[in-house]
Amino acid sequence: ENLVFWGGSQAYDPLGKQIKKAPYFEESIITFNLDPSTISLARANRPVIRDIRPEIYQDLYQLSRFHTTQKE
Repeated sequence: ENLVFWGGSQAYDPLGKQIKKAPYFEESIITFNLDPSTISLARANRPVIRDIRPEIYQDLYQLSRFHTTQKE
């Protein structure tokens, strides 16, 4: 097996800022710490995520449990 992986994996914070980058063509592991406050900030800046209402998903799940799909 002569598999070659390029490397260059990258980690970004929730705001899109690059935190770490692995080198190319080297075996490596990258680790990083994520500041939980950036998650809240990112959600506040993304209306789709900011406006999520988990209770709606719970209601939809409860309703869908009782309906099965039928093949025609």
